[in-house]
Amino acid sequence: MSQSYDNLIELCEDPGLSGVRDVLCDDKSKVTRLLECNSFTELNNNADKNFRTKPRAGKGTDKELSDYITTERNSLKKEITEIIDLYCCYPYEDIIDEVACVRTSITAVVDFTTEFADRYREAKEERQIAEFSDVAHRALEILVSKEGKTEKYTHVADELSELYDEIYIDEYQDSNYVQEKILNAVSRCRFGCNNIFMVGDVKQSIYRFRMARPEIFIDKYNTYTEEQSPERKIELHKNFRSTVNVINSVNDIFRRIMKKALVILNIMMTQHLITVEISRMRLTRHGYMYVCQRK
Repeated sequence: MSQSYDNLIELCEDPGLSGVRDVLCDDKSKVTRLLECNSFTELNNNADKNFRTKPRAGKGTDKELSDYITTERNSLKKEITEIIDLYCCYPYEDIIDEVACVRTSITAVVDFTTEFADRYREAKEERQIAEFSDVAHRALEILVSKEGKTEKYTHVADELSELYDEIYIDEYQDSNYVQEKILNAVSRCRFGCNNIFMVGDVKQSIYRFRMARPEIFIDKYNTYTEEQSPERKIELHKNFRSTVNVINSVNDIFRRIMKKALVILNIMMTQHLITVEISRMRLTRHGYMYVCQRK
């Protein structure tokens, strides 16, 4: 939520939005105070549903942008209010009493779920079958050991990291944290040699329901450099598949809808496709070679 406010504040570069920026900063401070609470009592004491009225944007300010900020702020205000209503609607003592009342039922549900998980795992082991997630997590157990809250790479991970000179990952925008840990474990990054090459497009991330975390991609996009370095970012804008009419249409649509404000994708403002037209094909001993011309 704090990041959402940062994104909106970043949009208020126009002097006509300075008052709006101040209000957004005040909203963010409210959220920060809630996030820094260390107890339920402290949370209750800092629960504040009163928001400052957003001032009018200055003359000549982009109306579409101003309306967008208003809509997004209203959405965030609603979310904050709902959280406060949900968690701060009763005194702490009353909530403790209610929790005590349902303790027996909750304990039964936890025990049932734990037993089901154990029996399900035993049934799979007996039949010698595994789901995809089982394979991933067992691979992680082999590569990374846990000592309390500390994680440590195993000797297997060290040996495998020597085996792979280079690691190539496609569709990186749909990686999850388990896959990220596995790939880091078998790479040489921890030894000062970044031998991972990733390709992805966060606009194509469609596997959230499978625990994909596009923020892994976004974090690297924001921290990698365009200059030559161990962590280098290379923009791939050239399109070899579509005609100029299709590309122009796509770019026009995305310029309108992928504004900097939609910023889990805040990185997309400068990205657009360039048409590369295949003018002819020439057969070589290695197969067809495409002769391309930039349009």
